[in-house]
Amino acid sequence: MTAGHVAANGGVAVAAEQAVQAVLGDFNLLPYRERLAHALRRRRVAQCGVAILLGVLGAGLWTGAAVVSRWRVDAERAGVETRLRQLQPQVAVATRAANAAAASARRDAQAAALAAPYRRVAGLLTTLKQVRADHIRLDALRMTTTGAVLEARAASYRAAARWLAAMAREQRDWRIDIDTLKPASDAPASTIGMPFRFSVQLRWHDATSSRTVSGGGA
Repeated sequence: MTAGHVAANGGVAVAAEQAVQAVLGDFNLLPYRERLAHALRRRRVAQCGVAILLGVLGAGLWTGAAVVSRWRVDAERAGVETRLRQLQPQVAVATRAANAAAASARRDAQAAALAAPYRRVAGLLTTLKQVRADHIRLDALRMTTTGAVLEARAASYRAAARWLAAMAREQRDWRIDIDTLKPASDAPASTIGMPFRFSVQLRWHDATSSRTVSGGGA
């Protein structure tokens, strides 16, 4: 039974082959297959060529954009350098002016510091002229680093007190300290009528402040 079944199948295959040959006759499929293979190869080559072309085009665009960007940056840098070169004389003039102003300010500060004692002496002399009295005689005026010392004579304690009160009312930038107020026992004959001798210490306010700050820091 099996052998019969195989024989039947073989007969069917042979019949099918004979039917195909009857339909196609002597038609050859090989050229069609070759043409189809050539078409596929040409398509693949075209696809590869398009891909390569697109890659080259993309690289060219990227390189061109980078070159253009570099040119733009170089142009901006050249423009900035040109503007800086144009502004350099003005900058130099402004720098010299600033240096001159700073030097002038330093000179003014030094001159003010050097002139301060002279201004104080002038103010003190003006004050002494304003509080001048017949019952007070100024024997000596000594300048110190922190102020001045006045050696004076008075006809009485009351006259000395009034004179000191007038000095206190007219004081400007000093503080008055009375060191001594005593009779002039060893006064010469020319001091008759002004038997009291006293010493007045004038201290500048800034000198007193700086000394206080130094003492506090110690």
